[in-house]
Amino acid sequence: MTILFDASFSFQEIIDFLVPIIIKVDGGYKVDFFGKTSLLLANKQITKQSMTTFKGKNFRVIEINGESESAVKLPNLTSKLWELFLIRNTVANEFMKSKMIFPPEMLRIENSFSDEGIIIEINTDYIIQNGQLLYFKGMEKILDVLIYFSLYKLCQQYSYELSLTQSIIYHVYPTCEFDKFQKFFSELKSKSLKIDAYLTENVERIKQSVEKFEYIFELFPIEALRLLSINFEHLETIKKQLEYFSEFIKSIVG
Repeated sequence: MTILFDASFSFQEIIDFLVPIIIKVDGGYKVDFFGKTSLLLANKQITKQSMTTFKGKNFRVIEINGESESAVKLPNLTSKLWELFLIRNTVANEFMKSKMIFPPEMLRIENSFSDEGIIIEINTDYIIQNGQLLYFKGMEKILDVLIYFSLYKLCQQYSYELSLTQSIIYHVYPTCEFDKFQKFFSELKSKSLKIDAYLTENVERIKQSVEKFEYIFELFPIEALRLLSINFEHLETIKKQLEYFSEFIKSIVG
């Protein structure tokens, strides 16, 4: 069996960074986005290693004794899935770089193991490096809303789906267009750097501002704050309706 993957990685790193791989099967090409094939072949003997150029990119080539039945069931490498391959390969490279960059960047991006989406989250190394940002109450919510608001606007602009699993972990589902994703990722990095610069340079000012939000943070869960952040233009309407809602409830129950 012949496996091809980005030459920047070793075979052992495929699972660590969820590197997408291409498998040559029956003269055609299959694609595995989740590293399942490499897991199944981890104990197989590698008979040959080499380098090649495939579709203009440098690939490491691994020859392994035996075949994998699961590889036959993988999707064929179509032009659409090649675009997705390039996206997930870029994400795998960025994830690897994030482990080596110092000082660490605020956001980290990685491939999802459960679906074809990507995960964007706060970099734990960044939090360790900038521990002063979380010394005061409410800062985690500020970070969450800042990142969510930026991602929401970007995903709207690029027609990407955005979903959340938990605080400061966001799932983005890009369309299968690599050029479009490159622009998205470039803008995301720019916004991340802008937020990071402001936060690290204005710790005391932020602390004073957060103290003014104390009641809001206690009253509203993070989900409500995210929704509020993408509806700021309707703030007056929301305020008026809340007042009416209050009067309505009090008129019934006293």
